[in-house]
Amino acid sequence: MLPFRSIVCPVDFSEHSAHALRYAAALAGMASATLTVAWATDPLLAQAAAVYVLDPHGEQTQADLREFVSGALPPGVPWLPEPRLVISVGTPDREILKIARKQRADLIVMGTHGLSGYRKMFFGSTTERVLRHTTIPVLAVPIANGALPLSGEAPQLQVGPIVVAIDLGGESRALAGFGAGLATALNAHPLFVHVVHSDSAPARWRSAVEAHHRSMLHDAQQEVSRLAAETGDGTAETVVLPGHPAEEIAALAATRHAGLIVMGLMSRAGRGAARPGSIAYRVLIVTPTPVLAVPSSFLRAHV
Repeated sequence: MLPFRSIVCPVDFSEHSAHALRYAAALAGMASATLTVAWATDPLLAQAAAVYVLDPHGEQTQADLREFVSGALPPGVPWLPEPRLVISVGTPDREILKIARKQRADLIVMGTHGLSGYRKMFFGSTTERVLRHTTIPVLAVPIANGALPLSGEAPQLQVGPIVVAIDLGGESRALAGFGAGLATALNAHPLFVHVVHSDSAPARWRSAVEAHHRSMLHDAQQEVSRLAAETGDGTAETVVLPGHPAEEIAALAATRHAGLIVMGLMSRAGRGAARPGSIAYRVLIVTPTPVLAVPSSFLRAHV
């Protein structure tokens, strides 16, 4: 069973968010979770709408949101949850997190604009700001992942291998356990990966640097294998690579046709929040694969 009981999916009436909504609905169906669809509009947009006698909280706006949800989720699918619809006015990232707290959500699913190609703009987006302050996992779903079918008598989400990016930091064991459990629930193959950062060096240092990297790769392989043995069911594959972590993780996910990348979010000032420049941010920039970013505070409290 998936470890989610309440899922919030923010939408903005775009195809990106419709795709994310289908993904959120599939997860909610598999987990028997509640699904809240939220539209959080900026106050300036709400003021502009008011000039034309448009009320963000009015019946017509509610109808627009219902129509969007109906268009994204096919009718007559027995396992699809009946979503709660919430409309809020305020800074979108703050409102999304406020709605998630009110709904006691344990997952936010968001479509990602501009993340479908290499080095597309990401920083400054609503998704990035949500990641800065979230205390619960955030699943970022690029539209490049393709259409998600929703049909049948029971929910099925074919995600392929799940890449679990292990940084060998303090929350590595908890993240490994979380990723292994998620793979089991999704009937997917777990792939634990760790990247040993490597840099260029002067030619006369090369032998020493290469020897150091070999030692680090050996030690990392032993540690990742130990984590896989302790937290999985013996089916997890382990991969340890040299290079730049974000690029190698994204490339491995593409090569193995992974359906999901699971990563930890670095803590900031003792809180489970992402900091700009973290590996999770850089992976989101370069991969077309959905990324589940899990805050350290969530791992400490729930795993």
